[in-house]
Amino acid sequence: MKKRRQNRRISIILIVGILLWNVFPLMAMAFTPGQPITPGEAITPGDPISGGEFIVPGEIYDYGEAYKDGSPVESGDSLNSGKPIIEGSTSPGGQFITPNAPPTLFPIMGGEAIQSGDGIQAGNQVDAGSAGTGGTAVEGGSASNGGEPDANGSAVNGGNGPNGSAMQGGNGPNGSATQGGNGPNGNPTQGGNGPNGDATSGNSTNSGEPPSLLNTIFRSTSDSDSFIDMAANIAKDVKNYALRLGDDVAQGLIATHAGFKFKQLADGKYSVYGKNSLNNSIGNWFYDRYRSYNYNGNNANYGPHARRVGEARYNAFMQSKNIGGPGSLLSSAGNSTRSALNSSWNVASSSFWKPSNMMKMGGPVGVALTSVGSVSKYSDGFTDFGGLASTDFAATLTSDVAVGVASTAVGSVASSMAAGAVAGSVVPGFGTVIGAGAGLIGGIATTYFFNSTGPGRAAKKFVTDVAKKGYDAVVDGFNKTKDAISDGISKIGSFLGVGG
Repeated sequence: MKKRRQNRRISIILIVGILLWNVFPLMAMAFTPGQPITPGEAITPGDPISGGEFIVPGEIYDYGEAYKDGSPVESGDSLNSGKPIIEGSTSPGGQFITPNAPPTLFPIMGGEAIQSGDGIQAGNQVDAGSAGTGGTAVEGGSASNGGEPDANGSAVNGGNGPNGSAMQGGNGPNGSATQGGNGPNGNPTQGGNGPNGDATSGNSTNSGEPPSLLNTIFRSTSDSDSFIDMAANIAKDVKNYALRLGDDVAQGLIATHAGFKFKQLADGKYSVYGKNSLNNSIGNWFYDRYRSYNYNGNNANYGPHARRVGEARYNAFMQSKNIGGPGSLLSSAGNSTRSALNSSWNVASSSFWKPSNMMKMGGPVGVALTSVGSVSKYSDGFTDFGGLASTDFAATLTSDVAVGVASTAVGSVASSMAAGAVAGSVVPGFGTVIGAGAGLIGGIATTYFFNSTGPGRAAKKFVTDVAKKGYDAVVDGFNKTKDAISDGISKIGSFLGVGG
C-alpha cells in the first residue's frame, strides 16, 4: 500500500517537471521586449531678470506758515426759554406756581454769560384764565414767576392769547409756544381752545382740514393717528356697507326673487305669497331671516303654511322692516326713527343690549366706535389718558354723539319714507332695498354736513361750547360744595379744639 502511494507521488512529480520544462520556453518566447525609452534633452534655463532702477524720491515740500490765531469767540447770551412750570391746583382761586431753575448752556469759549434780569412779578389771572377771542383757560392756572411772556401772552395752564392757545407757557403773536417759550405762528401742543375750535395734540379740530366727502363715505380712507383709530374706521365701513346695507339689500332682493308679498283681502286680512323655501342654502338663510319679525315682543316668522294673516301681524311685520305699519307714512317714519334711536343710543332700552344688535355693531359697540375719535384726540393717540378727565373731552364727546344721533334719525326717516312711498305693501322686499339705500345716503349727508360744511361745523361747535359750559358749571358747583364742607369741618375742629 505504501509502495503504491510512493509510485503515485513520483509520477505526479515527473509530470509536473515535464510540463514546466516544455511550457516555460514557449512563454519566454511569447513576450518580445520593446525598445528602451530615449531620454529627452535637458531644459535650458532662461536669462535672469535684470533689476530695475531705484525710484528717485521727489523733493520735500516746504511747509507753509502757520495761521495766526484769531481772537476767541465771545460767548453769547445764555438761552433762557423761561422757567418750567409746575401745574397749579384745580382750586378756583388758583395759587402761585413755584418755578424750577432752568438749565444753563455753556458758552463756546471763555467769557461770562450775561446775567439774567429780575423776573416779572406774577400777574393776576383774568376771568379764570380766558383771554383773546373764544379761548377758555383751564381753571386753577396762575401766571409764571420769572417767565417772559409777550405783550399778547396768556395765563399759564390753558390761558388763551389772541389767535391761538398754549397749554403751558406764554403765547407769541398768532400762535403759542411749548413749555414756556415764545414762538410766532406756533401750534399748541396739549389741549387748549383756539378761536375756531378745540385743539388737541397740536391740531385744531375745527380750524384744521375738514373731512372730505370720500372720507365721510368711506371712513377707512381717513388719516389715522393710531392703529386703534384705523381699526375703528375700518369697522365703521364694515358696519355701514356689509352688516347693514349689504345684509338688507341681500334679504330684500332674495325675498323679491322668491315672490314674497302681501295682498289685502275683502275681509281686511292679508294673503301671503311667495316660495316656501329656496334650493340654495345661503339664499334660504337670507330668505328665512327676512320673513321673521317681532310680534308683541316675541320672535315670529312667516313659515311655509302662513298664507293668511290678520292686520295686526301684517303691521308688525311691516314695522319691523321699517317700510310701513299702522297709521300714516309720517307716523310710520316716527315709529321707525324711535326704534332706530333706541337700538343705537338709548342705554335704557332693551333693544340696545340685544346680542343680535351688538353683532351688527349697534348698541354699545356703536357707541364705542363713535367715541374712539374723541378718545384718541384727547389721549394723544391712546398714549396719555390724562386729557380724558377734562370737560373739553366730555363736551367734544357729547357733540360727536349728538351728530351720531342726528345721523341715525335722518337716515331712519329717509329709509322709512322712501321704502313706504316707493314700494309700500306691494313688494316689501323691494321696499327694503330702496329704504336701505336711502337710509345710508341720509346718514352720510348728515355726517358730512356737521363735520365738513361751515354751517354744520358752527352748529357742532355751538353744541360743544354749550355742553362745556354745563360741565364746567357742574364741576364748579362740586368744587364749591367740597370746599364748603372742608371749611365747615375745619371750623368745627378748631372750635372743639379751643373749647377743650
